[in-house]
Amino acid sequence: MSNGACHVLRCPNPAATVINLARPEHFAIDVALCSSHAQEVQAGVPWHYEFEQHVLLMGQDLDVAGRRLAVEYESYSKDVGTAMQGASVLTFRDSAEEPVDLHVTTEAIERFIVSYIDEWPSLDLEAARKRYSKDDPDGTQ
Repeated sequence: MSNGACHVLRCPNPAATVINLARPEHFAIDVALCSSHAQEVQAGVPWHYEFEQHVLLMGQDLDVAGRRLAVEYESYSKDVGTAMQGASVLTFRDSAEEPVDLHVTTEAIERFIVSYIDEWPSLDLEAARKRYSKDDPDGTQ
């Protein structure tokens, strides 16, 4: 391994290995990482490759870049506030269990649902309903 720097933004450590960040549907790129960041990437810690800067964003840099990953759906509130008539707030949790609120119009939600179903025809909605039912929050039925 060369003595180049780790590709994670602001990481001062030298690179210890090269990892291929292959995403068949999008891209494949090799990045040099220090041993700590290589372990995190291999463990599934969220990251985003910033092509313009040629750096990997992780941790708080994902928040700053607006790339925080929502990993768990929590709730929604319909028709919130008078200034946001017809909008809902979707609340998710990120990998640090912090809330991530997304304000979305009803039309945007409808369009998302339709496009998601079109893109994922193998999605088993009935099984998902059973898994995430309010009557069975643990998905045990």
